[in-house]
Amino acid sequence: MEDIKKEEKNPEKEEEDKVLELKNKEMDKKHNKQLGAILMVMIGIFLTIAIMILVMQSIANFEYKGLNFQKSKFGNIPIYRFALNFVTHASGGMTSQVTREFAFRNDPRQLDVPVNIKQLVFTKDMTYISISPEMTKCEDTGIAIANIAQLLGAADIQLSTGTDDLETSEQQGVPYVPCSSEMNATVILIQESEESSIVQRGKCYEINIANCEVLDSTERFMLESAVTFIKY
Repeated sequence: MEDIKKEEKNPEKEEEDKVLELKNKEMDKKHNKQLGAILMVMIGIFLTIAIMILVMQSIANFEYKGLNFQKSKFGNIPIYRFALNFVTHASGGMTSQVTREFAFRNDPRQLDVPVNIKQLVFTKDMTYISISPEMTKCEDTGIAIANIAQLLGAADIQLSTGTDDLETSEQQGVPYVPCSSEMNATVILIQESEESSIVQRGKCYEINIANCEVLDSTERFMLESAVTFIKY
């Protein structure tokens, strides 16, 4: 009789077990829902970050006038890099292609300096970068000259510097290079002006600088030069 009693089921105990089992299932469902929500949030964050990276890359890298620019920073200074391919000539008629990188301080898309150039041509013999004396007061003049020389030098253009002021030429012993039709060479004249602009006068290209905004005008001239180089 005692064994039979042990084998008898307790209805109350069974009911408690069922209630406990239902609670466990409900907790599992709730837990799974929470995990699913967490996963969805994490996926959303990941996709947002990925989209932001792609957007930032598309902003930092852009094409303008046939040139591919990459925005970066030199310390705290934003710069816009681009590269050009040049063919170099060696002795024996051998040629090779080299890539040179250049950089602007200004966003090339925002260089709104007016340009009046019919055709940008550099003579094979010599190209002069002529600097007016008043440009020495502008702190970026040296950087601008170096940048133009770097670009034109990479294109295998023979360069020299001079001044359009006869007195300065005699005092400093530098070539007198005015923007004149009598000059057989190409002249790039950097001079002070009330308004910034770039104007062609025969073989002379006047880079006019207002308020010492040297890089605005010279980089605009470099942009036109670079576009000319990629066409040939």
